[in-house]
Amino acid sequence: MKDIFNEVVVCRYGGEEFSIISRLDEIETIENIKRFMKHLRELNIIHECSQVSDRITVSIGIEITRIINEEDIYNLVKEADEKLYLSKSLGKNTDTM
Repeated sequence: MKDIFNEVVVCRYGGEEFSIISRLDEIETIENIKRFMKHLRELNIIHECSQVSDRITVSIGIEITRIINEEDIYNLVKEADEKLYLSKSLGKNTDTM
């Protein structure tokens, strides 16, 4: 993950959820997310405790915006969280922007 997201801040948002804060432009951000998802699939990590998949999966909600004030941060997190749950509802191992 460090190799792909080397210019961003990654932090645990809650449970199995993480936030990635990036100053990269939209295209670079999306390319990094796609590379991360591809790399995770290629690792093919077994997940014996999952009721959803026998392998580790990742669902990603993406929200890209320019932060101007505190309310923008709240809205950014809310929108990204909604997109994350949309990704999960679409069958896991996907991203929604």
